[in-house]
Amino acid sequence: MCHNCNHMYCSRRCRRAHWQNHRKTCLDRRTASLCPSIVEAIRTNDRCAERLSTIARRGYLTHGRGAVKCYFSGVELADKFVRGGDDMHCEPVYAKWTDIDPELDALAQLCKTYNPDTRYVLHVSVCVLSEVPGPGPVQWERHVVYKCAKMHLDKSLRASETASSEPAAAATADDHRGGGGGGPDTLILTSLPGRDRRDVRTARRVCFVNVQRHLRQRGVELRHQFPDVHRKLCEYVDGGPDVTFTPVTVYPRDRASGKTFMCIIMPDTEPEKLSLLPGDSARVQTIDVGRENATAAADDRTQQ
Repeated sequence: MCHNCNHMYCSRRCRRAHWQNHRKTCLDRRTASLCPSIVEAIRTNDRCAERLSTIARRGYLTHGRGAVKCYFSGVELADKFVRGGDDMHCEPVYAKWTDIDPELDALAQLCKTYNPDTRYVLHVSVCVLSEVPGPGPVQWERHVVYKCAKMHLDKSLRASETASSEPAAAATADDHRGGGGGGPDTLILTSLPGRDRRDVRTARRVCFVNVQRHLRQRGVELRHQFPDVHRKLCEYVDGGPDVTFTPVTVYPRDRASGKTFMCIIMPDTEPEKLSLLPGDSARVQTIDVGRENATAAADDRTQQ
């Protein structure tokens, strides 16, 4: 009998003789539907979907395109997750697409083509242990099966469909105006370190007010045009120190110029990640929304 799939043999000698042929169908039989089942379980589990979406969104903002990798060290752990439960029995990690095994062509292609504002790439792999028949001590071999798929970002992290479609239209309009293209301008609203003496709620309230103020200067009303983002910021301000704000990207239209621009809102950025942000240029502007309004106004008057 095969110890992996209970296939019957007339003797141990027969099992050893036919192992090289049987091992392929044996592993396939045991794992063919396992990875697709894991992907489907993640799709239908709201808690897991939100967790992986958060990892994907933060990973993209920090490292660029890539995939969320979920590795299960055994079939039993994968089965437990598929049968139900919020515990994934693995630690999902984000990997840049340039760090992915070059032999995984399908995964690399997905990483190059997905829309990071609405989707993310999931790579699920399971390590399968199988017994190798033979004389002497029992020997085992490892076989890794995997599946990759495009997944929808959680709704709370997803840019609206209308907003996502605006950059292309804006770029076209810019071409007609003779602007030369090059993509939308980028506005990064973040909070620089150095204000730890303020209490958490006050610091977050200052960030919230300044985010709205800088967008309002461009004719964008966050509450009306991006209500989901406004709601998440309110929850962030009212929450405790353990409540974090996942960076979000929106594509509003500047009322004065009529041009769509990219706005990245990330008030909860870790100091070591700030060095990864692009510096100010003709097309990218980073604004510290952690400054008190009075200070910001004074700075503006000084510049004038």
